[in-house]
Amino acid sequence: AAQKHQQFIDELIVESSNVSAGVVSGSLAPIALHGPNAEKKTSIAAEEVVTIVSGLPRSGTSMMMQLLGQGGVELLTDNMRQADESNHQGYFEYEPVKSLAKGDHDWLMEARGRAVKIIAQLLPSLPADHHYRIIFMLRDIEEILQSQETMLAAEGKASAKPAQLMESYRAQLRRIEQQ
Repeated sequence: AAQKHQQFIDELIVESSNVSAGVVSGSLAPIALHGPNAEKKTSIAAEEVVTIVSGLPRSGTSMMMQLLGQGGVELLTDNMRQADESNHQGYFEYEPVKSLAKGDHDWLMEARGRAVKIIAQLLPSLPADHHYRIIFMLRDIEEILQSQETMLAAEGKASAKPAQLMESYRAQLRRIEQQ
C-alpha cells in the first residue's frame, strides 16, 4: 500500500504549473519540482511522511484532498465541517490542525503515511521533527477572491474588502515563500 501511495503521489505532482510540492525534512519550504531540487531523491519511507495539502482559502485544497483519497492515499479528516453549497464533496479538514499555532502537534504522529489539510498560515507552526511532503495549491488571487465572495454570500456573511483581502493573501504567500 505504501508503494502504491508513493507512486500515486509521484504521478500526481509531476510537471504541474499549479502545484509546488516535495518532501521536506526539518524545513518548511516546499521543494518546487521545477526548481534546483527537482532531481533530489529521498529514501524516507512513505509511511513516515506526512503529506500536507495547503494553500490559501478557496485555492483547491479540498479538491486535492479528494483526488488523493480517490487515488488510494489515506486521509486524516474528521468530517466535522460537512459538505455544503460551496464544497459539494466536503472540506476534508481535521479539527486538531487548528491547534498547531498553540504548539499542540501530538496528532502529527497519526498523520504519518496519510494526507492532512493544513491552511497556509499554519505551515510555519509545523515542528521540524517530522518529514513532510507539501502540496501547496496555487490559484490566481482574483479567482480566490471571487470564490471567497461567492461562498460568503451563500452563507449570508459580509465579504471583506477585496483590496485588503488581496494584500493579506499576498502577504501570506510572501511569508511562506520566505520560510
